[in-house]
Amino acid sequence: MVAFSLASASPEGKGIMMGIFLLIALFLLGVDGAPAQDGRVIPLEYDWDPANPPLWTMRPEDRERFLENDIFNIGKRDNKIGNFTSIAPLNYTWDPENPPLWTIRPEDRNGSSHANTKASSEHMNAASVEPCSDKTKPATLYYEYKAEDCPPKNKFLSFKAGKMRFDTCANWDTGGNGRWWYDGCTSFCQLRTTFEWAQEVPFPSSECHSPIKCGMTDSESVGSGWSVGASTKLQFLKAFKVGVSGGWSHNYGQAKGKKWDIELEKGECGYFTFVPVKKVVCGGMTTAHRKPTFFEYNSCAVEGIQPVNWKSCDNQMWMIEGEKMNGERSGHLVPDGVIIFVYTDCRTRLPLPMEKQDPVYRAPGVALSHSVIDSIQQGWVWNTCYFWNMKVPGKRALYIRGSNFKDGVIGTFGENVSKLVRSCAGEGGVSNMEFDWYYNGKPDDTPKEKGPVWMYQADVPDTIRPGCIGEGLMNMGAVTQDQCVGDKLPN
Repeated sequence: MVAFSLASASPEGKGIMMGIFLLIALFLLGVDGAPAQDGRVIPLEYDWDPANPPLWTMRPEDRERFLENDIFNIGKRDNKIGNFTSIAPLNYTWDPENPPLWTIRPEDRNGSSHANTKASSEHMNAASVEPCSDKTKPATLYYEYKAEDCPPKNKFLSFKAGKMRFDTCANWDTGGNGRWWYDGCTSFCQLRTTFEWAQEVPFPSSECHSPIKCGMTDSESVGSGWSVGASTKLQFLKAFKVGVSGGWSHNYGQAKGKKWDIELEKGECGYFTFVPVKKVVCGGMTTAHRKPTFFEYNSCAVEGIQPVNWKSCDNQMWMIEGEKMNGERSGHLVPDGVIIFVYTDCRTRLPLPMEKQDPVYRAPGVALSHSVIDSIQQGWVWNTCYFWNMKVPGKRALYIRGSNFKDGVIGTFGENVSKLVRSCAGEGGVSNMEFDWYYNGKPDDTPKEKGPVWMYQADVPDTIRPGCIGEGLMNMGAVTQDQCVGDKLPN
């Protein structure tokens, strides 16, 4: 309340002050007595671009996506409906008309210098084919399929329909009562699909070593695929399965070998490996910010539940239909991919530099780390060690065989094996020593029983301690001492 004092004012001043006071009183009474305007909302005038608003208008969780200029850049939206119109390009920095060789399947290299562009055009021209789910032919690699190529099952909502959130995927709050128990009120909006080479899967015991001829047959196979990680939530997998065109699952299958002979030059080694194709899908995931209560009937379509949005990518091994039987497809699915030969250093078993390898092996993410491939090949090692009684007084014949040892350990010509035997033989001496390579195994043997094998043989004194040789072999990477154990030879 405001009090006015007019005692000290002149008569003229009192009149002026009283007039001002009466005007103010009339204004206040008019505002207080104004009739209510039911149902009328006077819109505010915002003088900024709705597709590029000032930062202070955004929630903190939306601000980062706006500044990152990534797949969720809201500056790339349709100003009218607020949906995505494009996504950030992939890091494919090459000329589409002249891509690197590793982006092209081996069978397509001689046919066209831009096989991927050609193949993608064929996909686009086939009106009845949706390339992201077409399993009748090998996938086109390193081509970005967008919404116009592979229509998404879910679409992004406008800012208003998405409960005043950017990037809200539709159908996260549909399904009525009990939706939470099915998938946690989660939905996925597909934005981009690509097919790329995945990590190699070596064929078991497929090592090759010159000078032995090497090859594989169509009876060999290797399991390929990957399962769901322990940290992956089931609700997200369900969202992918519903939201991705062509469905979604984490596949596992058997890749079949092929008839292939390799001519190795002197000093060359290697192994056969399968490089599968993976389907990579990226988009937006939406879920509820909290679990609905019992009194909300486990439904997310209630006022108090808000969407939480983030970008999400996942990949699966791509499966295609197998070979035709009598001109008809069997419907049996096999992993899409290619078999290549990886050249290795015989001394270390590790792959040679990339310039020595097939272009597919050079693709990002294909080659296994050196520690992993060394561990895998160590699992392919096998060996034998035994003595033979020649009925020669004071002598025994020693035979040592091995496969997939490192030449740097046993010696290129077995010199380190020979050194071990001489040290164990002592003054008794070693005679008639031989070291050579040969092909071991019969057609029906397992891959581990077949292939290049080295053999060391020599005559040694019958006083030799067999355990000395067996222990030395174990230090070289052997997997068994076999009969080379103990302190004395059996009679």
